[in-house]
Amino acid sequence: MEIKDFTASDVFDYEGKAAIWGESVDIGVDCDGSSLEAMLPRINALVGFLDENKDKVVKALVEDGFLETAEDWASSAEEAEESTEERECYIMEDGTKVYFPITEEDFAASLHFNGITVYYDPEKDDISADVFLDCKPDYFAYHSIEIFVDGSGDITVNGLAG
Repeated sequence: MEIKDFTASDVFDYEGKAAIWGESVDIGVDCDGSSLEAMLPRINALVGFLDENKDKVVKALVEDGFLETAEDWASSAEEAEESTEERECYIMEDGTKVYFPITEEDFAASLHFNGITVYYDPEKDDISADVFLDCKPDYFAYHSIEIFVDGSGDITVNGLAG
């Protein structure tokens, strides 16, 4: 990303878009006394980390129990007629069908970015990001999964938002 990829914002200091996991993702930036120019190499590193490490994001979510949570939430939907003893099927609020068990591969394939907010921490002279992920099919009924990524690439799962 370059400076020209960002515009001034009413919500954040700057807003831009980046390509992550093959999709365009909205990024808000809170500079907290730094300049966008000074933050840009770190923003690019963070975007690159997220784009290249989907497996780490998925692993953090699975270890935090989100695969089971997806099944819990999905099982509260309407059961579809094609459910069998071997494989249950539910119809989500968005009309898509979810088959159980939800595999890790299904879960990983469902994830996409809702948005990213990057923050500068002047005390640490580093950045961090709140990352919001949605699922398609929508396992979590219009809620996003929120994760926190620090400047070293450490991922903390914050839970559901929305």
